[in-house]
Amino acid sequence: MTTDAVLAERILAEVRAIAPGAEADVSVTTTTQALTRFANSVIHQNVSETGTELSLRVHVNGRTASASQTVSGDDAPVSALAERAVAACQVLPPDPGWPGLTSSGKLEHSGNFDEETGYAAPAVRADMVRAFIDGADGLPAAGYCQTSAVARTYLNTAGHEVSAAFSESTVDGIARAPREDGSFADGVAKLTAVRLTDIDPAALGATAAAKAHASVRPVSLPPGHYPVVIEPSAGAQLLQYIGFFGFNGRAVTDGRSFVRVGEEQFDPSLTLLDDPVSEEAVGLPFDADGTVKRRMTLVDAGVTAAAVHSRRTAAEAGTDSTGHALIGGDRFGAAPMHLRVPAGPAGTVDDLVFEVADGLLVSDFWYVRILDPRTLVCTGLTRNGVWRIQDGQVTDAVSNLRFTQSYADALAPGNLLGIGSQPVGINPSGGINRIEVPPMRLASWNFTGDSSG
Repeated sequence: MTTDAVLAERILAEVRAIAPGAEADVSVTTTTQALTRFANSVIHQNVSETGTELSLRVHVNGRTASASQTVSGDDAPVSALAERAVAACQVLPPDPGWPGLTSSGKLEHSGNFDEETGYAAPAVRADMVRAFIDGADGLPAAGYCQTSAVARTYLNTAGHEVSAAFSESTVDGIARAPREDGSFADGVAKLTAVRLTDIDPAALGATAAAKAHASVRPVSLPPGHYPVVIEPSAGAQLLQYIGFFGFNGRAVTDGRSFVRVGEEQFDPSLTLLDDPVSEEAVGLPFDADGTVKRRMTLVDAGVTAAAVHSRRTAAEAGTDSTGHALIGGDRFGAAPMHLRVPAGPAGTVDDLVFEVADGLLVSDFWYVRILDPRTLVCTGLTRNGVWRIQDGQVTDAVSNLRFTQSYADALAPGNLLGIGSQPVGINPSGGINRIEVPPMRLASWNFTGDSSG
């Protein structure tokens, strides 16, 4: 039995001693995360941290409470954690929505874990940074190389136990080209993978530098609806919001989401998967309820096929859990954590650009905020490279633009005009996550002004 499993058993034993007959489950998650950060082509920060987080839920006399604690060492004190959770159950209101505990589930996939990545030495990350900087060919570069190892054991009083681990690596950086007015043009390149050896940092640095050089003389464009080609970084941000806020089962049940299962809400060319069992998936193969995850089709050739659920939100909707519970997420609902758009037939970014008569090529979205969750209208900005497309060719760089756009409408029938053949793994949040998406060509994106307005 692993150290984390022993710790989980100790916690449940404490709960049983304090509140015989209580239902309880516990997750013990040990994370090692390291970050090497650089700016002006010099490493200025190297940090690494290993910690274990305990997450406990207890259901006593019709009431449910949660408690969490961060510990270190094998002799972690856990009695206080159990006492807090049980005591909270005495003062909280009844919980009629308690769905009970997961009682079974065979784990057929133990997670994608590469030890050399998860526990990479500082010198290994420094070499990745050096390769990115060398690839930038003399331009000042900034960004980070991140490596992570995550292991979790889940155990409950119904006798269900699962354990798994995964690794993650990300290189994310910009190169900066000087402009005549003293400012800088930024070009970005990033990639996330299970294995650090699957990332070519020199190629990323060269891509970032090429984008920066191509952005030194931006022109301004008037507001309007423009056809766009969005690179994978922008596409990952788009899908993250669609997944978290659209396919969240609670939001669907409450009427706060645009998602309507069974309707053709997306272009027929789009299939969207949540795929925790692929060889490139970054994450655990079971959720916070201990429910085993499986590959799931969210959009099938344009038709909305399903929303995702935890045990609690599934009970509210009268359906079954899909294995998408989040630790501490009872109030938020459930979320897909392994989004993937399969490769399409449209080729490279250049091939997608060739089909555009007059539009824009967009590298990245950021500072995005939701204005209307029911239609997923969002506002945000472009960054790290926007270019004009004219007669199938990239021409002028364009100053950063503000947009107000329904993310759901962007992929609606007739609006998704091309899906590239080269999916890329992107970490859109800076945490430990990966979305796999190819470049895409969209019929229209609503730009409302430049970045100052």
